[in-house]
Amino acid sequence: MRGLAGRQERAAPPLPAGRRAGSKLLESCRRAGLRLTPRRQALLVVFEEADGPICVEAFHDRLVAKGLRTSRSTLYKFIADLLEAGVVMEILTRDRRHYVVADLA
Repeated sequence: MRGLAGRQERAAPPLPAGRRAGSKLLESCRRAGLRLTPRRQALLVVFEEADGPICVEAFHDRLVAKGLRTSRSTLYKFIADLLEAGVVMEILTRDRRHYVVADLA
Protein backbone atom coordinates (compact mmCIF):
# COMPACT_ATOMS: atom_id res chain seq x y z
CA MET A 1 0.00 0.00 0.00
CA ARG A 2 1.35 3.44 -0.91
CA GLY A 3 1.12 6.38 1.48
CA LEU A 4 2.07 10.02 1.29
CA ALA A 5 4.85 10.94 -1.11
CA GLY A 6 4.74 7.46 -2.64
CA ARG A 7 6.36 5.82 0.40
CA GLN A 8 5.56 2.22 1.13
CA GLU A 9 3.34 1.97 4.21
CA ARG A 10 4.10 -0.85 6.58
CA ALA A 11 1.43 -2.57 8.60
CA ALA A 12 1.45 -1.73 12.29
CA PRO A 13 3.18 -4.35 14.43
CA PRO A 14 1.05 -6.79 16.36
CA LEU A 15 0.66 -6.19 20.06
CA PRO A 16 3.13 -8.29 22.06
CA ALA A 17 1.76 -11.76 22.82
CA GLY A 18 -1.86 -10.66 22.63
CA ARG A 19 -1.34 -7.92 25.23
CA ARG A 20 -3.43 -4.78 25.17
CA ALA A 21 -2.77 -1.57 26.98
CA GLY A 22 -4.46 -1.55 30.39
CA SER A 23 -7.85 0.03 30.70
CA LYS A 24 -6.81 3.03 32.85
CA LEU A 25 -3.97 4.06 30.57
CA LEU A 26 -5.94 3.37 27.40
CA GLU A 27 -9.03 5.18 28.67
CA SER A 28 -6.98 8.18 29.79
CA CYS A 29 -5.53 8.42 26.29
CA ARG A 30 -8.98 8.13 24.71
CA ARG A 31 -10.44 10.81 27.01
CA ALA A 32 -7.55 13.08 26.04
CA GLY A 33 -8.45 12.55 22.38
CA LEU A 34 -5.18 10.85 21.42
CA ARG A 35 -5.06 8.76 18.27
CA LEU A 36 -4.56 5.15 19.34
CA THR A 37 -3.28 3.24 16.36
CA PRO A 38 -2.17 -0.36 16.87
CA ARG A 39 1.45 0.87 16.97
CA ARG A 40 0.64 3.42 19.69
CA GLN A 41 -1.21 0.78 21.68
CA ALA A 42 1.90 -1.41 21.48
CA LEU A 43 3.95 1.53 22.81
CA LEU A 44 1.51 1.90 25.71
CA VAL A 45 2.03 -1.77 26.61
CA VAL A 46 5.78 -1.15 26.89
CA PHE A 47 5.09 1.88 29.09
CA GLU A 48 2.93 -0.26 31.36
CA GLU A 49 5.58 -2.98 31.61
CA ALA A 50 8.23 -0.51 32.75
CA ASP A 51 8.84 -0.94 36.47
CA GLY A 52 9.57 2.75 36.96
CA PRO A 53 10.72 5.81 35.05
CA ILE A 54 12.15 5.01 31.64
CA CYS A 55 14.25 7.07 29.24
CA VAL A 56 13.66 7.08 25.48
CA GLU A 57 16.80 5.03 24.82
CA ALA A 58 15.71 2.25 27.20
CA PHE A 59 12.16 2.46 25.81
CA HIS A 60 13.53 2.02 22.29
CA ASP A 61 15.72 -0.91 23.38
CA ARG A 62 12.66 -2.68 24.86
CA LEU A 63 10.72 -2.16 21.64
CA VAL A 64 13.57 -3.64 19.59
CA ALA A 65 13.78 -6.62 21.97
CA LYS A 66 10.07 -7.25 21.33
CA GLY A 67 10.58 -7.04 17.57
CA LEU A 68 8.78 -3.70 17.27
CA ARG A 69 10.55 -1.21 15.05
CA THR A 70 9.99 2.50 15.44
CA SER A 71 12.23 5.52 15.32
CA ARG A 72 13.28 7.54 18.33
CA SER A 73 11.67 10.61 16.77
CA THR A 74 8.33 8.76 16.69
CA LEU A 75 8.78 7.93 20.38
CA TYR A 76 9.56 11.54 21.23
CA LYS A 77 6.44 12.72 19.35
CA PHE A 78 4.21 10.17 21.07
CA ILE A 79 5.68 10.98 24.49
CA ALA A 80 5.09 14.70 23.80
CA ASP A 81 1.43 13.88 23.11
CA LEU A 82 1.21 11.84 26.32
CA LEU A 83 2.82 14.66 28.32
CA GLU A 84 0.44 17.24 26.90
CA ALA A 85 -2.51 14.99 27.75
CA GLY A 86 -1.23 14.52 31.31
CA VAL A 87 -0.98 10.75 30.89
CA VAL A 88 2.74 10.59 31.63
CA MET A 89 5.07 12.72 33.71
CA GLU A 90 8.61 13.79 32.90
CA ILE A 91 11.41 13.39 35.43
CA LEU A 92 14.54 15.40 34.73
CA THR A 93 17.89 14.07 35.90
CA ARG A 94 21.35 15.47 35.37
CA ASP A 95 21.98 13.60 32.14
CA ARG A 96 18.57 12.72 30.62
CA ARG A 97 14.81 12.81 30.80
CA HIS A 98 12.79 9.90 32.10
CA TYR A 99 9.07 9.28 31.73
CA VAL A 100 6.60 7.51 33.97
CA VAL A 101 2.86 6.87 33.73
CA ALA A 102 0.99 9.48 35.78
CA ASP A 103 -1.30 8.50 38.64
CA LEU A 104 -4.50 7.74 36.73
CA ALA A 105 -6.77 7.15 39.72
